[in-house]
Amino acid sequence: GHFYLTAWENKGLYRKGDAEYIAGNRYIGSVPKIDLEDEPGYGAIRALNPKTGERVWEHKLHTKPWSGVLSTAGKLVFAASGGWITRDRQEMEAWFYALDAESGKELWRINLGGDMSSSAITYSANGKQMVTMAAGSAIFTFALP
Repeated sequence: GHFYLTAWENKGLYRKGDAEYIAGNRYIGSVPKIDLEDEPGYGAIRALNPKTGERVWEHKLHTKPWSGVLSTAGKLVFAASGGWITRDRQEMEAWFYALDAESGKELWRINLGGDMSSSAITYSANGKQMVTMAAGSAIFTFALP
């Protein structure tokens, strides 16, 4: 009965006037600084009450989640954190999570080692429920008990 989503809690500095453009760098217009050093923000997987909009639970992540959320009738929520931990893009957080849908408690996680920017899928094969997630250039499939 919850609504599940990924979120990025962050702040940025906005300004009026001409934005500085440096050839070869990403250009984001009037937002010269995001992911501020003093308060870098955090990613999260959340459950909301769809009737009130109130947050029921939150599972914090270190980086921005780029994928969506998959919830199952078996009261599981699957989501991933697949962002860069370091600014020089040398270290990536690449965790795939299974959470309890009611409490948000982490049931298991596995590091898949690559960017996860698509959502997981679930299906049945020979009477067994499977969950599949793409990470980097690989596809991982897990059988659920």
